[in-house]
Amino acid sequence: MAASFGIYFGSTSACLAVCKDGKADVIANDTGDRTMPTIVSYTDHDQSVGLPAKQGIIRNASNTISNVKKFLGKSCDDQEVKEIMEKNSVKIVNEDGQPVFEVMYKGKPVKVTPVQIATAIYKKMMDTAQSHGGIADSHDAVITVPLHFTQEQKDATSEAATKGGFHVLRIISEPAAAVLAYDIGQNSRGSSCSTNILVYRLGGTSLDATVLTVCNGIYRVVASDQNKEIGGHMIDESIIDYFAAEFKKQWKVDCKQNSRSVMKLRNASENCKHILSRMQTAQCSVESLYEGIDFQSTISRSRLEGLCTSFLQNCTGSLQTVLDKARMKRDDIHKVIISGGCTMLPSIQQQLKDFFPQAELLSSISPDQVIAVGASKQAAILSGLDDVLIQKNNEEMNLQCLPMDLLIKLSEDGSYMPVMERHTPVPAKIQQNIQLSQEQDSICLKICSRYSMSEEPQCLAQIVLKDLSRGATVNAQYIVKRDGSLSVTCTEPTTKKSEHVVIECS
Repeated sequence: MAASFGIYFGSTSACLAVCKDGKADVIANDTGDRTMPTIVSYTDHDQSVGLPAKQGIIRNASNTISNVKKFLGKSCDDQEVKEIMEKNSVKIVNEDGQPVFEVMYKGKPVKVTPVQIATAIYKKMMDTAQSHGGIADSHDAVITVPLHFTQEQKDATSEAATKGGFHVLRIISEPAAAVLAYDIGQNSRGSSCSTNILVYRLGGTSLDATVLTVCNGIYRVVASDQNKEIGGHMIDESIIDYFAAEFKKQWKVDCKQNSRSVMKLRNASENCKHILSRMQTAQCSVESLYEGIDFQSTISRSRLEGLCTSFLQNCTGSLQTVLDKARMKRDDIHKVIISGGCTMLPSIQQQLKDFFPQAELLSSISPDQVIAVGASKQAAILSGLDDVLIQKNNEEMNLQCLPMDLLIKLSEDGSYMPVMERHTPVPAKIQQNIQLSQEQDSICLKICSRYSMSEEPQCLAQIVLKDLSRGATVNAQYIVKRDGSLSVTCTEPTTKKSEHVVIECS
């Protein structure tokens, strides 16, 4: 029987899962690891992907590209891209408004796009897939993206996966994939009972908290919050500072003055972080850390927790923020799913248990693999090939949702009125009555969108009705179809005047 793949492509790591004969499992790569660093490097001899690229970053930093996910589908005008371009060790140039990496490859300067870098990573995962016994001819895959990804970012991700050799069946959100991994809602069809789930993803460079409701087999995103300031890199920095202070105490020199020394400490600190998720202590050993001096030290889990006190408090703040957005209390959450490698730390899991004492914490699937596992189950369903899984689980519906807030702006006072909130399930239909003042015989209604609260709403279209009855009521109807197109009709019943506009999904 053919197999189907699920792929998680993160800023720091990627994971490939396969679903066959009703069973989902993560595939180990040629180094025996079940996750792979999303890093690509170029040398005078070849291109390296994954762990070999990461291992060579100290001596080849200017030609080693990481965090490519942050560039996919973005222009050089994007604020995050600007910030990365300023401090990146790899030269990044602006070509027609798009960020392009410039590296030395086989003795010559070469320009590579973010999609080309991502393609190399997907190709590496395809090689891993084809080396797995019995699934060499399989290409069907579901790929995952963050909930906030724009259509341009999704398109770039899909393009890279396709060029990497996969047949992309669908793109689903990372929180939905995490829920699918645990088969939540599989027996809820025909039932009015709903389950509130919080998906907590603490990755290498960001923290995402998402509240979903599962009812009658349908997944609906209620609220989400992303904090790009919080991530596993903060834990790494705390460990780096600790070891650097230990080194300075022993040798009276500051090793952080040397960038190569910091890179060496960063690799060692990441390793210690992973060890401390399973053990009470971790050994740090760095050869020739600074000016030929070797460094050896240990760090305990309790010491790490002490170093990360403020970090843990900030994580709690994001939990309260997403609950406020969802208009829920802590006890309204029934299940908490953890994802992202940093959530393997016991202190993180305990924090979640303390914050949601009534909820069930789901952690039986490795947090750094859970998204890929859920995506592989969805791929098996969509491919129509895995009858065993279909009979076992029934198809889960991953509901399409509105990617932005929909608002209107009236020219009379310039204020914005909400129509549909972001994450509203589509198709959707809303009716709204707009009351004119006694002096008003016309209306100019601007239809606007907004992807985040920090953005100024963007005007999509406008409708103007003139020569109306003063003080009349205008009926506005908004219809969002499954393909994302928006239809707006404004009618004034007394004069029977009406205007209509259709905004196609870009």
